Amino acid sequence: MSKWITVPAKLVAAFDASGKEESACVVVAGFISSHKDWQAFDTAWTSRLKEDGLEYFRMAEFAGSRQQFDGWKGNEERRQQLFGDLMEIIKSHVYRQFASIIIMDGWDKLSVGNKQEYSLNAYVLAARSCAARVRDWQKAENFKSPTGYAFEDGD
Repeated sequence: MSKWITVPAKLVAAFDASGKEESACVVVAGFISSHKDWQAFDTAWTSRLKEDGLEYFRMAEFAGSRQQFDGWKGNEERRQQLFGDLMEIIKSHVYRQFASIIIMDGWDKLSVGNKQEYSLNAYVLAARSCAARVRDWQKAENFKSPTGYAFEDGD
């Protein structure tokens, strides 16, 4: 998320995806914050990763002690410290979280015609559901300013 574009929005919702249509499910999840707080988040996140010589954080690699985390297996103190610090950075910079999951068994029941008519795949449906949840939250909070939406590269 270190590539920021200036947007006229007061809030920016940033999302990432997990899973593929060949998986049991596809998940899109993210957070909403102000542009200024996202920039502060990016600075704090990058700085914390650099403390451990990391270029990025990918949960699947962290959980399996693979790639950048090769050699971390069994070092629970180091793992818990990093994870705790990253969670604190998230909690201190974002305002709300949003997520949507598409269970692929149910997805298969949606007609091909509907998928084609609305240009849907599981990722698109999950992303649109998250955007709808953001709008619902903003409506409940009586927030009328424009919101920007950012999705991880490749999603």
